Amino acid sequence: SELKISPINFALGLADVIGELRRYALDNIRNSQTNELNKILESMDEIYTNLFSVDYPVGLTKDLRHKVDVARNIIEKTRGDVSLAIQMNDLKQCFEKEN
Repeated sequence: SELKISPINFALGLADVIGELRRYALDNIRNSQTNELNKILESMDEIYTNLFSVDYPVGLTKDLRHKVDVARNIIEKTRGDVSLAIQMNDLKQCFEKEN
């Protein structure tokens, strides 16, 4: 209520945050900063879980169901990218220890 935003617009904004968190995760991967990646994924999952639980008619939730479906795909792509980045980072560290 402090923000003077309707609950549905707040939820729609949260759905958009998932895409922004993906960008943030990819920036971290690009900069070889893998330490925050799991925390980013956890935040994405938490937002998704809360949005997925919203069960109201489409007329009341505008485009929320579609945004939640897109968010699920974004999270799964990000999970794959994060897994690969962490494995590559671990492999890099193994090679550095050998040399």
